Amino acid sequence: MSSLQHVIHLLGQNESEWRKLRARPELIPDAYNEALRLGTPVRGFCRVATEPYEFDGVRLDAGARVLLLFAAANRDPRAWNEPDKFDISRGGTPHLSFGHGVHLCAGAALARLEGHCMLDALVRKVSTIQIHSATPTPNNMIHAYGELQISLHR
Repeated sequence: MSSLQHVIHLLGQNESEWRKLRARPELIPDAYNEALRLGTPVRGFCRVATEPYEFDGVRLDAGARVLLLFAAANRDPRAWNEPDKFDISRGGTPHLSFGHGVHLCAGAALARLEGHCMLDALVRKVSTIQIHSATPTPNNMIHAYGELQISLHR
């Protein structure tokens, strides 16, 4: 649900990207991925190191708790040019919003299908997306809106 909120919010805030998507519906998967990258639904997860590990000069002992911040990784300037910019033309840029490998979200495929279907319907029927208000839900782990008031215009 929150991924749908983020894609609508980002497209409503970025009229040029909305026009680009309407002109090129084949960018729907890329637009959804870019919205996931910037509006990461799950900010992060805690994991436990199973063996000693060193990363970027920091040593972790076996049993150490590690907070993986997907939202921060998805805006890493070493991985993305202009990481805070919403750009649906980035291509199939990999992001960590659904996790990775054995920790991949079990609902990722369904979420993508829902997102692509919603965007497909919107690009065919909506000329403008107007954002009236966006009130984030206070939560340390989930990034969602408690209220997102919009108007869709033909």
